[in-house]
Amino acid sequence: MSWSRFLLSSVCCSLIFFTLPVLTVQASVYLSPAKQEITMSPGEQRSVTVLIENRGTTAITFSVDVEDVGAGLDSKTAVIPLGQRVPGESSLAAYTLLLNTSLTLAPGAQQTVEAQIALPQNVTPGGHYGALMFATAPRATTTAAARIVTRLGALLFVRVAGDIKEEGTLARFAPRSGKLFSSSTKLPLVLEYKNTGNVHLNPYGVVTLTPWWGKNVRTFAVDPWYILPGGTRSRDVLLSHIRIPGRYLVTLELNRGYKNSVDVRTISVWIFPWQWVAGLIGISIVLGLWWYFVRMKTR
Repeated sequence: MSWSRFLLSSVCCSLIFFTLPVLTVQASVYLSPAKQEITMSPGEQRSVTVLIENRGTTAITFSVDVEDVGAGLDSKTAVIPLGQRVPGESSLAAYTLLLNTSLTLAPGAQQTVEAQIALPQNVTPGGHYGALMFATAPRATTTAAARIVTRLGALLFVRVAGDIKEEGTLARFAPRSGKLFSSSTKLPLVLEYKNTGNVHLNPYGVVTLTPWWGKNVRTFAVDPWYILPGGTRSRDVLLSHIRIPGRYLVTLELNRGYKNSVDVRTISVWIFPWQWVAGLIGISIVLGLWWYFVRMKTR
């Protein structure tokens, strides 16, 4: 038998056996809490506080302001600062008064910053969103014309009672690669949720991985994350340590974050880790060699 025929037979045997960025946070400065969710009624007043701490080795001076925030322009951006103080359907800055607009923190010092939220009687029901913004004084860099300003934001989510519209949809649930086949022991998934209501939502859930033999079912938690009205946000879920090849059912049970409504979505994927492919190719080569030498001896 020629080597070309041997290689062809080996290949045939192998075939038989066979995918808050906009808010810069300085590491030496600590804000708590990073986000507050508050429920209020029209005409109500409420005081909110944020603790800021300088964990660095030099004094830092901050200017303090309130800005409106809105849904990010893409699924990876949670919020974007709007910087306006004009009353609107979801504005919060227009109804918020700061008691201090600047402060200086010595190394290791901390201070509580207070803001007063006063809603008018005719305020729009639904969600109102803002942030207490802390900006450092411009700092010179090695380039004479360059200045660096660090901004930190503590989010304020206010839910105003009245005509509340809680509504959202699961826009996508699929492997991140877009393919229903994977050659890895890991399967990255992505899910996107769209908020079509007028208040923010905090969906959460669980992903279940069911193998083709029906046993050893595994679950992966989908922790809550927030989506502002009009926004769409994505969430990554990594299914790991999938070592046995075959067909798997991947089921998402997503609580929409309101009225205990649950979306259920199931997809079927084929997982064939490359280690198995390499092993089967090796076995095929061994079988091919064995077959070749057996034929040689029988001649």
